[in-house]
Amino acid sequence: MTIEGSNTPVAGARIVLFPNGPIGQRGSAPRIGPIRPPETVTGQDGRFAFPRIFAGPYRVDAQKTGLVSLGQSDQRTTIDVVAGRTSELTLQMQKGAVITGRIVDPSGEPMPDVRVVALRHAPATAGGAVRLFP
Repeated sequence: MTIEGSNTPVAGARIVLFPNGPIGQRGSAPRIGPIRPPETVTGQDGRFAFPRIFAGPYRVDAQKTGLVSLGQSDQRTTIDVVAGRTSELTLQMQKGAVITGRIVDPSGEPMPDVRVVALRHAPATAGGAVRLFP
């Protein structure tokens, strides 16, 4: 895993695989209770591995403080894991940004405990496609 636009490895990023359809073999016994998705952490070189996971489709999420989570990006990353084969996946994360400010009432007094939401606007192309950047 690297930072987008450079070959800088991302160390210490949390990588999670979320099942994106049927996982494992047909006819396997149903499991009771919640199942935690497999996760791992990238090494100093940005590399990661999931040595023992079920075959099937997964959605990949990566999280690291200061970088945009892959789960929040405009392009979801997926992988199809095939039994008995090694799958290679190259991930790139974008640097995040910070919005700061001060909320005041009409008289200029600070307003504590106000919920603030940041929204993005991007014009759609003639075909209706939109691309958002962090």
